[in-house]
Amino acid sequence: PPDTLQAKVLADLLKESGHTSVAVLHARDVYGAGLAADLVADIAASGSTVAASIEYDGQAPDFSAEVAQVAAAAPDALVLVGGGEARAIIAQLITAGVGPATLPLYLTDLDLSNVLAQGLPPAAMNGVEGVRAGAATNPAFLAALTAQSPDLTDFGYAAQAYDAVMMIALAADAAGSTTGKAIATQLSQVGSGPTPCTGYPACLALVTAGRTIAYQGASGPLPIAANGSPTRGTIGIFRFGTAGTYPSTGIDFVTGTVSAAG
Repeated sequence: PPDTLQAKVLADLLKESGHTSVAVLHARDVYGAGLAADLVADIAASGSTVAASIEYDGQAPDFSAEVAQVAAAAPDALVLVGGGEARAIIAQLITAGVGPATLPLYLTDLDLSNVLAQGLPPAAMNGVEGVRAGAATNPAFLAALTAQSPDLTDFGYAAQAYDAVMMIALAADAAGSTTGKAIATQLSQVGSGPTPCTGYPACLALVTAGRTIAYQGASGPLPIAANGSPTRGTIGIFRFGTAGTYPSTGIDFVTGTVSAAG
């Protein structure tokens, strides 16, 4: 689902957690700026105050100036909207006295990582919460991934990547073609049809028989509108423990409707 749903779920989580003055620290790129704008609007709509919306250069060698702005805003929670630079920012937040132990920290999807705590003080990430798109992943799928890669530490968007491949394959089968345009015309047909199915062999049998299917993926149902946008989406809420990792199953999952325009 689009980041509008992620922003809404995160704003609701902040409100439910009792935060009324929130700072948003975001990367200066399409992802960071867009998600931050949606989040700021949703926080304000919830009746809370946006203490500060602070932009940073994700390629910068130092984030101390932006961290100082967070401290000066004196929020009661901080949302970090970034990516690979998240660990460096969190380390500087801790140094400045506004780390997660002092200022509740919330993360967006590209920040979430089970190696994020490496190099940080012990238990520094304990209690930090974050959100990421996707329903609760099937344990059998997680077990299959682990069997393929025993050293895997984070499942990330593995289920979504798997589902993308499955849906493209099924759409190609439905179209009887491997051209991009032909596949695109069938994606909504294999995601939003009247006949649900799970797994490529079972779904392929139905497609071959002329049925219009609704592929039920490893990341959950995938209903898609004619314009290619998902019509419903699920966001998982995750919480880090004392070991600096978060469980793949999440602590809660919120499903919402998405406008056809995305």
